[in-house]
Amino acid sequence: MKFAAYRGRRVLVTGGAGFIGARLCAALRGAGAKVFCLDARAAGAGALKCDLSDEEAVKAAVGKAKPEIVFHLAALTDRDPAPALLGRMLGTNLQGARNLLEALRERGCRAAVFSGTAEEYGRGPAPYREAQPEDPVGPYSFSKACATQLALFYHRVHGVPATVLRPTLAYGPGQPPTMFLPALLITLRRGEPFEMTAGGQTRDFVFVDDLVEAYLLAGLAKAAAGQVINIGSGRPVKIKDLALLAARVTGRAGLLKMGAKPYRPAEIMNYFASAAKARRLLGWRPRTSLAAGLKLTAAGYKNDGN
Repeated sequence: MKFAAYRGRRVLVTGGAGFIGARLCAALRGAGAKVFCLDARAAGAGALKCDLSDEEAVKAAVGKAKPEIVFHLAALTDRDPAPALLGRMLGTNLQGARNLLEALRERGCRAAVFSGTAEEYGRGPAPYREAQPEDPVGPYSFSKACATQLALFYHRVHGVPATVLRPTLAYGPGQPPTMFLPALLITLRRGEPFEMTAGGQTRDFVFVDDLVEAYLLAGLAKAAAGQVINIGSGRPVKIKDLALLAARVTGRAGLLKMGAKPYRPAEIMNYFASAAKARRLLGWRPRTSLAAGLKLTAAGYKNDGN
């Protein structure tokens, strides 16, 4: 078994009931780990319902789980650029990270993998590389950039073995339709017109199972501690080309309404990341092509009745 090193390990996953977190928890259980899921929606064995912004509650949850390895995926992910969201984003994404890091500083752990986002690079030059400065474009990416720096601070100053993964755009079966790709596939499958921009912007997509593998590798890689590591395909695709591919996969070629919507004021036009560091430190590379991933994703929505 590739991840046999997780067998018998106590592992805490925050946000473990979410799209990516649920897949990660399932993979960890499959590897024989004792998994604790810290999420307001958690249920069943190992469930820990907790508000991350509550410092004492987080300490109590960590004390109960006694984790050797931690994956911190929980976050508010609203991409709205409205300044009014900043307080909520910092309250959950930054303060929540701080509360978890403080609990881990007190208790200790073997590894703590924090989930950042490639959106932290914003409109910086692509392909994004880990050494370049952050350039967040909204409250979400700003809060995640702050949380990244906090995790690195706790590693440097307090010895918490924190690693930050910066995934590009994850996708796969079961993803909620709040993101562009699932909304596109679901709308086309229903035989409804899909309004979108002209699609000139580039994006970098990573299939959810490939991303989960990156987390699992990072949790075991001692050399990853104190590092920021991009996780993505490294292959930019224009949104219009993605939409045309999705239309072919679903057999709905005539429903795309390109140019029906304007670009957003803070639109990132070039968004893709170098994954060279992930290959070097984790031995990771994506396995699933975009065409294969789209077919799997579309089939998943069909099976779900969407």
